[in-house]
Amino acid sequence: KQGKAFLGRTDTHLFVAIDVKHGNPAAFANFQTKHDSAVYSDDCLDFFFTPDAQSEDYYQIIANARGTIYDHYRDKDAKSFTSWDSGAFARGSMEKDSLYIEMMIPIAALGCHSNHLALAVVAFTSWNRMGEGAWGTYHQTGTFTSFEIPENYPVRVRERRWAYAGGMQSSFFTLENLSHRELNLKGTYNGTPLALKLKGNALYK
Repeated sequence: KQGKAFLGRTDTHLFVAIDVKHGNPAAFANFQTKHDSAVYSDDCLDFFFTPDAQSEDYYQIIANARGTIYDHYRDKDAKSFTSWDSGAFARGSMEKDSLYIEMMIPIAALGCHSNHLALAVVAFTSWNRMGEGAWGTYHQTGTFTSFEIPENYPVRVRERRWAYAGGMQSSFFTLENLSHRELNLKGTYNGTPLALKLKGNALYK
């Protein structure tokens, strides 16, 4: 099949896309609708990456044309951990003989400890179980291409609310640590000193 892969970024997000000719449009597969379901059984975009180009373990984000995401971490013994959440958003389309899927990923979720990332982008079609890659080969970390990608502050506020009772207002926040490492945060809120320890890929209220 013929196609193109695209890679770009802003200060906060990485963008990945594929635009390919499908070898068998009658066999288009685009069924999965739940996060971390078997998206890999559909026609899909596979994004592989590892912060260490020499490592045998890696992360993988898969999206179908519905925008359904499957993301996981695979260790060097090929064990998969779907507890890792990339925070990625995807969308796509299937028209005639073409398949287009694009993905937006928070840079903070990529764990670029030294501002370097080795990656590969693969277009996978289910009817022939084939994956055609750019910047690397399917599941083979040694073939991934290294890029320099700046890392932004890896914490975001998922929710905030206030209690409007009399006296001093109580504030409630839900913070998400998007990075793969533990963070120690210090600061003040309304004049009150704060010290937080956030584990990687976790929510804190």
